[in-house]
Amino acid sequence: MATIALYAGKINQMPSLISDVRKSVDDYSSELFSMKSKALNIRRSVCDLDDVLGMVQASTQLQERKSESLDAFCRKTGEFAADVVRTDEDAAALINQSKEDFYNKYNYLKPDAEKSGWEEFWDDASEWCREHWESICSVVLVIVATIAIIAVCVVTFGAAAVVAAAVVGAVVGLAGQLLGDVISWSITGEWESSWEDYVGAILGGTVGGVLALTGNFALSGLADGAISEMLGENLKNLTGRSNKTNEEILGDILLSAGISAIIGAGSGKLTEKAGKWLSSTFPALKRLSGRGSYAAAYKATLTKLKNKTCNGFTYKTIRNGFISQMWDNLFSDFFSEVVETVI
Repeated sequence: MATIALYAGKINQMPSLISDVRKSVDDYSSELFSMKSKALNIRRSVCDLDDVLGMVQASTQLQERKSESLDAFCRKTGEFAADVVRTDEDAAALINQSKEDFYNKYNYLKPDAEKSGWEEFWDDASEWCREHWESICSVVLVIVATIAIIAVCVVTFGAAAVVAAAVVGAVVGLAGQLLGDVISWSITGEWESSWEDYVGAILGGTVGGVLALTGNFALSGLADGAISEMLGENLKNLTGRSNKTNEEILGDILLSAGISAIIGAGSGKLTEKAGKWLSSTFPALKRLSGRGSYAAAYKATLTKLKNKTCNGFTYKTIRNGFISQMWDNLFSDFFSEVVETVI
């Protein structure tokens, strides 16, 4: 629906052009008057100019009438141009209002050429949300669940214990993801993970670390893997890097959990024996097992924090928790990553 354009600007040029013509007529009249004045000074004995003067007088009168006609024409043209401009503006306003009313009622019929930049942005955003609503809901659900779990643990175990466990879990989750990528890269020659996977690993590790305060390490590990996979894959769906359905993501979670459970059952004893042998053989590694181990020190600090018998923790608490959990998960994560890469 196009707006009427009457090109009133060109019509507005007419008064100026007519004024130029009128000026030429006035100049011509002035020249005739000057010629008449000079002719009157010529003696009749020299030349009889009565006829010439009569012609000049008649021509002068004609030019004066032309000037008056041009003045009237210029005035009428100006009035006409003003009417044209006013009519054009009224018509344009009416058409634009009708068009706006129509598109307000039938917004889906509005062509892209008629949309503003802001409208195009919201249309694109709406379309993107319609295409990815499942992934958006999944990400929101993961975040809400994480907040709820942390809130409950803060009330139960205290803020200090939860913060320590969350920091350790986040660092362990990040390091575990990096270790898995290195193992996978050494087998396939390709770096498979993206930043979305690392965000998922950090949040999953955070929740897993906090839930470890309950002493239910099976629940902690399951929550860690589920949140890492759920968040990472849905973020990749949102960024266009992947296009997995929730059913496929759930299948990956169950497969990973099954592999980790089977391998973890056998790797636990291997980790324990290897820790004892290394701690007894190499003095620098003596804290991998025993009463003074990193795990024992970290557990003791968390117990004090939960019981509120100490006010806070230091970087050594984070160090002890990181080293102990990385060592506990080393063989399990290694073999799990190898199996998942191969299959």
